[in-house]
Amino acid sequence: MVNELFNENPKIYPTVDSSHLLKILEILYQNFQNSINFNRNFRNFAKSNESAQSILPQLLQQENESALCQLGLIFKMYRDTKVLERDDIKMGIELRLLR
Repeated sequence: MVNELFNENPKIYPTVDSSHLLKILEILYQNFQNSINFNRNFRNFAKSNESAQSILPQLLQQENESALCQLGLIFKMYRDTKVLERDDIKMGIELRLLR
């Protein structure tokens, strides 16, 4: 949903403050990490209980969507010259690229 908001509606991105964009990136990263952890734990649980695979959903799609949205937003911010004028925001973007 966040990915669609920023990529399908070009009028939204310029209206959001860069510090809020960094917060959105942090939330997306946490979502990505939580999805990875859930999937890892689920795989371990499913190995011992085969019927669990049909009961619990895996968050692989959520994991992928979070990663794609993060990358798209990071590169959009990295190309935005207005955002890069602020050193603290530039550093935040570069750190996220290195993750």
